[in-house]
Amino acid sequence: MSTDFSGQNLCGASFQNQDLRGADFSRADVRSADFRGANLAEANFSHARTGLQGRWALTLIVGCGLLSGSCALISAFMGSIVFNVLQNLHPGDILIGVVEVVVLGIFYGMTVRQGLPKATGALVAMGFWVVILAWATAWAGAGAGSNPVIIAVIMGVALAIGVGTTLGVAVSAALAMAVAGFGAVAATELLALLGTIPGAMAGANVQIGTIPLPGNEVKLLSLIWAGVGAMVGTYVGWQALSGDRKQAFIYNLAIALAAIKGTNFQGANLSYANFYQAELKGLDLRRAVLTRTQWFRLKRYSLVRTGNTYLQDAQIRRLLITGQGASQDFRHKNLQGVYLEGANLAQADFTGAVLSYANLVNTDLTGAIFKQTQLDGADLTRASLTGAYLEDWGVTNTTRLDFIDCQYVFLHVPTPEQPNPRRKPDNYRETFAPGDFVEFIKPISHTLDLYHTQGVDPRSIAIAYKKLEELYPEACLELVALEKRGQNLLLRVKTAEVVDHSLLSAEYFHTYNQFKFMPDHSIGLSGILEGDRVRNLETMILTALTRPPSPRNTDPWAVFGSEKPTPAPPETLLTRTQRLTHHAIIGLQSTNTPKALKLAEFLQQLQTILVATSEFSEEDQITALEQIRILAEVGLENPDSSHRKAAKTALHLLKGSFMDLSTPAPLMDASEVLPKIATLLGLEL
Repeated sequence: MSTDFSGQNLCGASFQNQDLRGADFSRADVRSADFRGANLAEANFSHARTGLQGRWALTLIVGCGLLSGSCALISAFMGSIVFNVLQNLHPGDILIGVVEVVVLGIFYGMTVRQGLPKATGALVAMGFWVVILAWATAWAGAGAGSNPVIIAVIMGVALAIGVGTTLGVAVSAALAMAVAGFGAVAATELLALLGTIPGAMAGANVQIGTIPLPGNEVKLLSLIWAGVGAMVGTYVGWQALSGDRKQAFIYNLAIALAAIKGTNFQGANLSYANFYQAELKGLDLRRAVLTRTQWFRLKRYSLVRTGNTYLQDAQIRRLLITGQGASQDFRHKNLQGVYLEGANLAQADFTGAVLSYANLVNTDLTGAIFKQTQLDGADLTRASLTGAYLEDWGVTNTTRLDFIDCQYVFLHVPTPEQPNPRRKPDNYRETFAPGDFVEFIKPISHTLDLYHTQGVDPRSIAIAYKKLEELYPEACLELVALEKRGQNLLLRVKTAEVVDHSLLSAEYFHTYNQFKFMPDHSIGLSGILEGDRVRNLETMILTALTRPPSPRNTDPWAVFGSEKPTPAPPETLLTRTQRLTHHAIIGLQSTNTPKALKLAEFLQQLQTILVATSEFSEEDQITALEQIRILAEVGLENPDSSHRKAAKTALHLLKGSFMDLSTPAPLMDASEVLPKIATLLGLEL
């Protein structure tokens, strides 16, 4: 069977459950095509057109118009009846009418500001009391002969019609706008408004009980009643399609309707498929496999039913389409299997994120934060990692680190309690030679890090680790470090080179969570708990959790640890100045902007040069550190004339301090750093 479908018209074609690995659908028209369950790994859909076939799109637009018109017609009809009932202007009836209008006004306002579901909930609560009020006033005789049950029912139905009109018009507007643009929305709105006229006429001629027929005022009021609902519905539909989270219910409903006859990839394997500059709309991707699928520069993205795939996250979706994520916050995001080759992710924060099996080839990760980030199976070939923070990052033997561009890294994210980021190489004047970073990081890639938070149960840890050893003897597990992190605990386990760390971690925590805090007698653990291996390990863990902080561990396997340092000596003026300068630089780093991070880096280098220079007296060091702190604080502001003057003075004082030295090395180093600081602050040195 030929797999070259490039440029073909495949509207409505069925490829269900077919093996189309590597097939070429570039520039093809696959609207309303059925790819359910198909194997489309490595398929090429670049510049392809997806969505609804022409006749289905037309059917949907016409249906939207009819739905909007019908909703408005029913709303106008019901409004006429309400005003018909209240037209005799009895004080009790006026009160009911005013309350009803106020309630609907509140409902429309809440719909726009807080979303339709919340507004509907509030309307149900308020509507109940409106109905009770209508019934009570009519029963008391205020309705001039009206039946109280009829009036109460009319009021309840009127409020329900208000919700229905808003919902129907909103969904219609969202669908019409997504399928055919604003022209279709205008047509839908026109049909809705036209539908109010016959509804108002018909409703105005319905007589309730002995109430005389009203005049043209009732017809006008009913037109306004329905027209406002139609306009609010249209605006809500526009909000939903624009990505407003408050209107997610409308958006999801519109997506479900549009995807019924759209291009269907439900359950398909789209691993490594290419959708470069494709047009995605009216698409069903539920249960599809999207490992390393390329979405770069999509021409259009609307009404895509994503299911539980990573595309459901708007921030991740924008990143995949634009390739721009510099300085953005991706903490704890699930980015497993995403395609980000060549993306700009400098200074991005991936704390606790999952990047397993992601394609990060040629990606700019300069200064990015990888604290407890999972990178099992990720490909970082030729990525730039200079200045990245690698605290407890989850690289494994399956993480590809070939030809990494890295001059230096930090092993900790600085905090006020632990300001030292532990730069590697330690000397700020040294950098990794080509290939050295991979050799430096290689030992950690053969360890399995099991990090425990939110209450550590030593017994369950011991049981889970013992069972893991029994289930996977080929992994050659060897516990090499137990590290206390505040109230948390890290187990670092050395493994064989060719093992799946993701599988081991999942198996371990499945067992751990199964036994955590459960009584022995309830799960029959007597045989497990009697083993010496479990008891010994439990004792070791209890000891690690209860012992006070110890001096820094020299174990080479703990190179990425975060043990607390020994208690500091009493604070002197010099140590106090050093601490305040550290905190000022950390504050500069916390702004997380490229300029501030670069300035903080240069100030740290300058501080290191200063501390390493033996010719400086304690008083000279204090003075110089004060100037570095001033520069860090100025970097946090938008410098006005006074700030600029303070920064310029600090730079000249620092330059003078280094000029007075007899040894040339510190002066040469400072001469490289000081002009860079001046440039970042917009000053001349």
